[in-house]
Amino acid sequence: MVEAGKPYSKVFADFNGVSPQDAEYLRAHPFGYIPGAPYRKPGEERFGRFEFDKRALLNRCDLSIARRKEVIFLFTLLGKIDHFEFFEIEATDDRKAIKKAFFGISRRFHPDTFFKADLGVYKPQIEKIFRYASDVYELMLADATFRETYARAVTARDAAYRASLEQARQAKQDAQTRQAQRAAEDRKALLSERLTQNTLARRARKPNPVKEGLERAKRYYEQGMQMYEAKDFVRAASMFQLAMGLDEANETYRQTYERVKTKANQTKSDIYWGRGQTQESIGRDREAAVLFLRAVEAYPRADYCAHTAAILLKLGTDTHRAVDLASLASEADPQNIDYLMLLGQLYESAELYKKALTTFERALTLAPNDEEIKKAIKGLKKK
Repeated sequence: MVEAGKPYSKVFADFNGVSPQDAEYLRAHPFGYIPGAPYRKPGEERFGRFEFDKRALLNRCDLSIARRKEVIFLFTLLGKIDHFEFFEIEATDDRKAIKKAFFGISRRFHPDTFFKADLGVYKPQIEKIFRYASDVYELMLADATFRETYARAVTARDAAYRASLEQARQAKQDAQTRQAQRAAEDRKALLSERLTQNTLARRARKPNPVKEGLERAKRYYEQGMQMYEAKDFVRAASMFQLAMGLDEANETYRQTYERVKTKANQTKSDIYWGRGQTQESIGRDREAAVLFLRAVEAYPRADYCAHTAAILLKLGTDTHRAVDLASLASEADPQNIDYLMLLGQLYESAELYKKALTTFERALTLAPNDEEIKKAIKGLKKK
């Protein structure tokens, strides 16, 4: 069996994120233990990463396999997972929610439920689970201070755990961004080296400018196709552009370049966007705005345009550029109320009150009951 919390024990200490006062109170209480992290990772089902002993599941008795799994799981983790995870509810000090959760587990584990049933080796385990559930339930209902403190502590623990997961995700994203930057620099250096080598080789032999140019164009095209097949669209577009520049009459080169250019621009846009998000995440909004603008210049995705316009509005700079970006986003997705509200706010910031009012009224037709839109329209009419 896998013990509760084992994969997290080296990372998340018990009472992780809990205030010192609450932790001290709960440590002194027999039922106050809180592991450093929830047993289940986000998105996992009830049993998470729990490993069941297949031989234990085949013990002779009247229980279904599903019920045997639940008994083994809860019995093994008694006192090792928090009470809310035990009852399968969110952390709360609501007595009704706790009572409802207990009635649910009581229906499954009360001795009367198994009247005359052959429980085999599971009987003492079921009895212990029911006694544990009853003790926790009675405590949670009778002791308001414990109930509120325990709910508050588990909520704080969960928040700290989620923050740690987000920090790890961001660190991974930053590492991927740095790796992409290094790869781009390596590709640029490689391309520069190849161009230098080609130039030196051309100078070393008797020149035939026309023939040599056509041959180089063909080589660039072939290299571009290899890069395209490898989904390296940025480098592929560069190769096709070089080929097209050397053989302007070749329609195949031109058509291939036009086809790949959009994919290359999307890739460039995503790279700049990732860098911008990194800057924004550490509060460097102005640096983020510069990178976001490069991203939308490379490829004007609607959500990228809207977010860039929003950060320009926040910074109070380049309002007209922000209006253009918000307009692009709204034109791409006319039913998006958030885009319309952003555009209206930008018009208002630029003192284009009529356009702002028209934009807010368009938003109101899409969401007639939206109080925020009504408030914005009312404010404009006073100006």
